[in-house]
Amino acid sequence: PEITGMESEEKFEGYEERKLFTHNLSHTSFAYYGFLKKYEYIWQSAADDEIRCLVLSAMRESGEAIVKKHGFTEDGQSAHETDLLKRFANRELGDTVFRVGRDPARKLGYNDRFIGAARLCKEYNIEPVNICMAAAAGMFFSHPADPSSGRIWEIMGRGGAGEVSARVCGAEPGSQIASLLESGYEEVRRRFNV
Repeated sequence: PEITGMESEEKFEGYEERKLFTHNLSHTSFAYYGFLKKYEYIWQSAADDEIRCLVLSAMRESGEAIVKKHGFTEDGQSAHETDLLKRFANRELGDTVFRVGRDPARKLGYNDRFIGAARLCKEYNIEPVNICMAAAAGMFFSHPADPSSGRIWEIMGRGGAGEVSARVCGAEPGSQIASLLESGYEEVRRRFNV
């Protein structure tokens, strides 16, 4: 139909995966890293050079896989990433770390933004080191108003990051993704002193 401002696309699955594995992945990564630095807003996290570098690295891993799978141009994907970074840095949005980060048990799930992107990377021989590190940062997310984060902490208390990797993320013990999640967890602990 003729709708002003609407653009039709042939590659709908590609745009859907790009939304989940670029936009949602990076937005939530800013939340999880921002939580570790005790930021209240996403714009604070996006203004932090260390966090911005970590998030951009994860975006680039997933972006490379998305380009290979769906035929987007590298320049187009890069422009999309740059646009997202500008949007996340917008103070006027008032987006909170809690709102974006809540429900980590779902967001760390097998088909969701982090593990779904990591699995896509594996299909194209891209090692999802930074994606798994961002996911591991989500294991530390905690808020009294978020029962999902409490569930992760319970699992963590029983079996550590490996147990969360298996039970929440669905990563096969001993797999590359499980290994990267566990090493990412240790790197997050070291880097952010948690």
